[in-house]
Amino acid sequence: AIEIPLARVEITQGCGNIGEGDTCQMVARGITAENQVVTNAVLRWSSNASSIAQVNSEGRVFGVGPGRATITVEAAFGAGEDSTEIIVFPCTKCP
Repeated sequence: AIEIPLARVEITQGCGNIGEGDTCQMVARGITAENQVVTNAVLRWSSNASSIAQVNSEGRVFGVGPGRATITVEAAFGAGEDSTEIIVFPCTKCP
């Protein structure tokens, strides 16, 4: 990953809706003040509702329980963030 100051961050691949117990990979890119796209910038991912959806440092989302959660990605260096809402549906194939 590249430690470069960013002006903004964009989610380029979201999850939308996932099932409880499922995972989904989100993708984001950073953009510098000079409008240079940085696909491997250092980013921080977070969820506002970890009892519904959790996200790891690489943007992999885990459906924990039914409901709505907002996943946010922000620049580790510089400024900028983007967020998207996901819906986790109840598990239909759980044992």
